[in-house]
Amino acid sequence: MSRLLLVLSAAFIAWPAHGHDKAAAKPVRVMSYNIRNDMPGDGNNRWDNRRDAVLFAIRTYDPDLLGMQKVLAAQGDDLQKGLPGYGFAGNGRDDGKRGGEFNPVMFKKDRFELLASGQYWLSPTPEKPGSKGWDSGQVRIMMWAKLKQKDTGASFLFVNTHWDPKGKNSRVE
Repeated sequence: MSRLLLVLSAAFIAWPAHGHDKAAAKPVRVMSYNIRNDMPGDGNNRWDNRRDAVLFAIRTYDPDLLGMQKVLAAQGDDLQKGLPGYGFAGNGRDDGKRGGEFNPVMFKKDRFELLASGQYWLSPTPEKPGSKGWDSGQVRIMMWAKLKQKDTGASFLFVNTHWDPKGKNSRVE
């Protein structure tokens, strides 16, 4: 549990404190994007009608690192297909595979190398797929990726989550 708390207390990106010439590093553009899952009752706002606009927005803002929320497996497939220059790390919250929403981390493959990745469930049992914590309305996860910046060799941790909007205890925990 202390490992989880350490990771969650970190900023979205934890840069190395020493060992690399920061002046030589190209700025990194970071974006967070809640794309909303694909709900059957969404009518005109269903995913098929939003997919191209989401891809257009990502291409327009051109982030180097992208953390997303509320992504279902089929949407993740569409994002990977529509953004071939990006790597993708993420799994579903329900089973740790393709079930339920993802909080994927995407990164430009020409700038970063994925060294390791994983996810935790925001619950008293953080390594148990599908576990729900405290007073959270839904299962919540935190995705992490350890990346290496190709131009500097610096490695860092990129963390992405989607906290419960109402659960006071779950937001603290």
